[in-house]
Order: sequence, then C-alpha cells, then structure tokens
Amino acid sequence: ALATPTDDPAFATEDLTAAHLAEWSDAAVAEAEAMLARLAQAILPDDAAPLARQVLDRKADLLDRLRRAGKAAPSGKLSRIHGDYHLGQVLLAQNDVAIIDFEGEPSRSLDQRRAKSSPLRDVAGMLRSFDYAALSVIARHATEPGAERAIARIEDWRRSVADDFMSAYRDHAATA
Repeated sequence: ALATPTDDPAFATEDLTAAHLAEWSDAAVAEAEAMLARLAQAILPDDAAPLARQVLDRKADLLDRLRRAGKAAPSGKLSRIHGDYHLGQVLLAQNDVAIIDFEGEPSRSLDQRRAKSSPLRDVAGMLRSFDYAALSVIARHATEPGAERAIARIEDWRRSVADDFMSAYRDHAATA
C-alpha cells in the first residue's frame, strides 16, 4: 500500500541507487562491528559460549559479505515504510486487518522515520515478529510434558505463517 503510485513526492517511490546500497552497507558494517565487539566481551552461559565463538570466528566473513552487499547492482524501489512493523501493529477486525502506529521506530528522528527505504525492512520486521511469537510460546511450554510435540507444532506454525506472508508479499509486490 505504501508503494501505491502517487504524485505526492513525499510518498512516490524512487529507484534504489548504488549510493543507497553503499550507505546501508556502511551502516550495517558499523552496527555489526559494534555488536560483535559486545559479543566478544559478553559473559555468556556455557551453552551459548560455543555458538558465540563460532560467530566471532567468522567475523571477517560476515563483514566481507556486508561490504559486498554495498557493491551489488541496485534493483527495486524505495518507498515510505512502516518502520516498526510487527505483529503488535496488526489488529484483526471483522475478518480483516488494520495496521496501526505508522510513526516508525520510536528511537529514530522524525526525518529518519520519514525517509524512504526498502520495503524489505518491514518484511524483515514481520518475519522477526513471527520468530519472537513462536519463541515466546516455546519458552512457556518447554518444560511441560509432551513439549517436543508442542514445539514441533509451534515451529510448523512459524514456518507456515512466514511462507504465507512471503507468498502474499511476492504476489502484491509483483504489481507494485
């Protein structure tokens, strides 16, 4: 809906450029470096430490991939995005949905929230929300009898809803 053709320049889509990709890549590298530094200093539980070490051992590969993404051939469009899209922003009302709170990510400035970006940021936010929903249910039921079956059903739900969401997104994005 946010990529609907319009004459209003504040809402009209724009081409993604090499400069956008380079800027996003630089920001991703800086954020990854900061998070990896925090991970390296973290005191982790015994079961998490080996996974953290695996991630840290691949730091150069990760940063290289982020840098290469900044040199990819641009494709697609930029549009206004929700900016804080997750299940908590979707209301079910009479067999339909209403998306709320279009003010964007609260920690960003108004100019940042109004800036056009890739709609895939909203897609990623919703996919992450499906993961959070599934993990919160798993955490509540992990110690109950029959937890393995329940966890398998929850994981099936997460995969199914993510697949359905992506299928609907692809169908609608193809006409945008």
